[in-house]
Amino acid sequence: MHHTYLVPDYFENFKCKMGACRHACCEGWRVSVDMAKYFELIGADCSPELRRRIDCSLRLSDCPSEDSYAYIEHGYDGNCRLRSEDGSCSLQNALGEGAIPDVCRLYPRGIRKDDYGLECSLSNSCEATLELLLHRSEPISFSEKASELQPPKKLRPVHTIDSFGIQLPLRLFFISILQERELSLPQRLTKLKNVFLRLEKCSEENDRITPQKIVSGSLFFLPDPGLEPDPQSAATVLELMKLLCSHSDSLSEAALPIIEGLEKASEPERLYLCLKERFENGLKDWQIFFEHMLVNHVFFSRFPFQDRPHSAMEEHLALCTVYLILRFICIGGCLDGFDEAKTVDLCADAFRLIDHTDFESFAIRAVKSLLDKNTQALEALITL
Repeated sequence: MHHTYLVPDYFENFKCKMGACRHACCEGWRVSVDMAKYFELIGADCSPELRRRIDCSLRLSDCPSEDSYAYIEHGYDGNCRLRSEDGSCSLQNALGEGAIPDVCRLYPRGIRKDDYGLECSLSNSCEATLELLLHRSEPISFSEKASELQPPKKLRPVHTIDSFGIQLPLRLFFISILQERELSLPQRLTKLKNVFLRLEKCSEENDRITPQKIVSGSLFFLPDPGLEPDPQSAATVLELMKLLCSHSDSLSEAALPIIEGLEKASEPERLYLCLKERFENGLKDWQIFFEHMLVNHVFFSRFPFQDRPHSAMEEHLALCTVYLILRFICIGGCLDGFDEAKTVDLCADAFRLIDHTDFESFAIRAVKSLLDKNTQALEALITL
């Protein structure tokens, strides 16, 4: 049976790299297995070698449920025991795609179902997704496509942000702001903030008309005047990155060598400017690549209507933090020279935290504690 999904235009071009992936999704991540799949694998008719691998891999969850009954335990090297020497999945090779857990079969796809319909997109945590975005010039667009993918259970919304009955048009309008290339990325982010401020006022006044005018384009918004980084901006970003690294092994692996390199430098600010020039010369269209990553993340996560009780301004703060992280690791990753593949890998590592954990909640607390609620300080940071 086919279902109609709203998808980004690159969706149908995605192909899993299988064994050619530099950092496979089966490395390090715990894969949950539902009850039906667990007993299917326990009773699978397969070779003795595959049976040994399955039996060594499957472990019951501490608190088994129908949806998360067991998990695949990795080997001592952090690798999935079901992975073949060529990097492909021995389970899929022997028994077909239907034999693998849903998490493995669907990743990096994110399928959503709510009162506004069905959506499917791809996470930036997959290097193959980022490689689709790396050198494309045209903005990402969205359209409805038929797919055999089965929809998940309907989401129960828990966000506290008023969508005024036009959630999807609002989300697509926010995306359009992120794609305004006559503005710099920091300017687009501050323009988005000003839209949120107006929408919060509409919610307080029970104004249902103005949001319709906003999405129709009949109201005009400006970005904030440009701010120059203050002398403390670089030090603040370093402290923020340390805090975020304490929350994520994947981000730590990407960012800690950069932090250490900058802290050991006799003139860290001068080194940062040198690395910034190196990165921007190495990836001439870096702003377009960043635009694609932000747009893809915003659509994948349903920003700002994620299922958590944060305000629109807090979600905006978290989005600015995503931009800061990407900018920091891409620039800092040039300590040994610019490398395109390394840039992709660093961004994928960052999105393992951003797209698959409660990153935003932690980021909101971390940024607020560092900036003491000074939003102008945040706007100075994103100009770095």
